[in-house]
Amino acid sequence: MVTIEETDRAMKELVIQGKAPNGKLAFYNACLSTRNRLDNNCRQSLVMRQYAEHPLPINKDELRDQLGRILTRTLNSLYEIEKLWHAGLIHFNCGGTFDLQSKWRDSMVALIPGMGMKTVSFALHIYAPSECRILTIDVWHLRRLHSVTESPNRKRYLAYEQELLTVDIPLLASKEEKKYPIVTYAACIWENYRQYRGVSQGCGEYQSHAGLSCYA
Repeated sequence: MVTIEETDRAMKELVIQGKAPNGKLAFYNACLSTRNRLDNNCRQSLVMRQYAEHPLPINKDELRDQLGRILTRTLNSLYEIEKLWHAGLIHFNCGGTFDLQSKWRDSMVALIPGMGMKTVSFALHIYAPSECRILTIDVWHLRRLHSVTESPNRKRYLAYEQELLTVDIPLLASKEEKKYPIVTYAACIWENYRQYRGVSQGCGEYQSHAGLSCYA
């Protein structure tokens, strides 16, 4: 079992003291998480750091070669993110409450081709884990909640998110003396279910997310 303390340490690896978060990188890294293993996601995110302050290659095949096997839709989304970011259309001015962040998420999903509620939520998680109030409901949360689909519509996504926020997270939090960020509780539930299903290696340890940091 992964403890909440171990999960909190892993979440804190996303933040590098003395550095500022790069929003474009956060969107890039979250976009690359689609149908991807965490270790590969981290490797690809390290590649994307060189484009934090520089344009993506004009030739998309060049970037594809650097990232390895990647969905064409995901590759195209990276270029859309670059265009939208520099046009000032996508951002992290999302407010500090669930309602405000949920509205922000809807607006970002509407703007970014290939990114949905899960990946946009993950982008905010990467960008500001302590302030993030919306949740990344991925395949492992969905399986734990007995979802009949791995691609829920907005209504079902919100229902699963509320189940975590109002039932599962408060139950876990009630067992802890110290208060942690919402995403830390959600991540602890996520990793323990993965380990229960025998997916994670090295049970008792939380997989490092350090490579996904957008603090550059």
